[in-house]
Amino acid sequence: MFGKGASSGQRIPAAIDTICLHGDTPAAVDLARQLRADLEAAGFQIKPFEGRRG
Repeated sequence: MFGKGASSGQRIPAAIDTICLHGDTPAAVDLARQLRADLEAAGFQIKPFEGRRG
């Protein structure tokens, strides 16, 4: 479960299943690689999409 901060400062729980990246820019591949590295460094597990939970 991921939590995002609201403008009030309160955390809002959110289940994130996918992240959409646009591949129509010259730096798209580099952006995807960096995003993956940053998410993994933060402790998130990256795996293939297996369908929506719940």
